[in-house]
Amino acid sequence: MSTSGAVTVRYATVGDAPALGRVHVRAWLAAYRGQMPDDYLDGLRPCCGCCQATTARRFYEVAGWVADGTERTDEVLGVVVAEVRYRRRLERASGDPPLGRG
Repeated sequence: MSTSGAVTVRYATVGDAPALGRVHVRAWLAAYRGQMPDDYLDGLRPCCGCCQATTARRFYEVAGWVADGTERTDEVLGVVVAEVRYRRRLERASGDPPLGRG
């Protein structure tokens, strides 16, 4: 480990997207291995952002969450971001199918 040299912190640019995608996928693999199905994690690939909503939805649904129909938008660093609220499905004590939407 080198202690010489300065570190520069800057905002990411569009050109940084491929590297950030790789970091994002590697972080998910490290954080969620053993908590999420291996076949799901093994299928993750860095993305340009066009499929993030689908990937996020699959992540929540695999873990037993369902969208409850509540949506809103928020502005983050000047970018409008759509948000969808998810809730855990409730299991009935009798073993009947889960309650909730979906």
